[in-house]
Amino acid sequence: MTAIVEAATEHFVESGYRNTTIGQIASDIGVRSSAIHWYFPTKSDLFAASLRSVIEEGFRAVERQGPASPQAELIGFLTDRQPYRLLHLDSHDLLGDYEAVYQVHEELHTWLDSRLMQAVAARLPADTDLGLATDVGHILLEGVLSTNKQGHSVEEVIRFVVDALVGAAQ
Repeated sequence: MTAIVEAATEHFVESGYRNTTIGQIASDIGVRSSAIHWYFPTKSDLFAASLRSVIEEGFRAVERQGPASPQAELIGFLTDRQPYRLLHLDSHDLLGDYEAVYQVHEELHTWLDSRLMQAVAARLPADTDLGLATDVGHILLEGVLSTNKQGHSVEEVIRFVVDALVGAAQ
């Protein structure tokens, strides 16, 4: 099953969800399409498994690096996962139709939003209401994951987002 997910991830990253077929993946690993469908009934189920695999590997990489600030964890995770940005973009097209993709996407954003808001909260008084900042932070993170037209590093963008949220919350 790992070989299926690895091959699928390569195809999804290279060609995107829409341009990847189960037949291509099956051919790469020398099995029939039906063997893949045995484990993953639909292409979206396989996509969700690929997305989960990429995200969980990122979480493990953060854990291996040991204790760090939430901001450093966020920067490290997003920098390390940059080659997989197309998966995140494709997940948006599938969120409304496929529960498995929605679940993985939500788990990712729960982790990301948590790290972002911990980084913001660390620079503010403990009683600061972060409700609106949390919503805005989520929107900004979605933008970071989706576009970067100016070519700024993940670190630059995250530092800017944290600074902006801290300034707005004060």
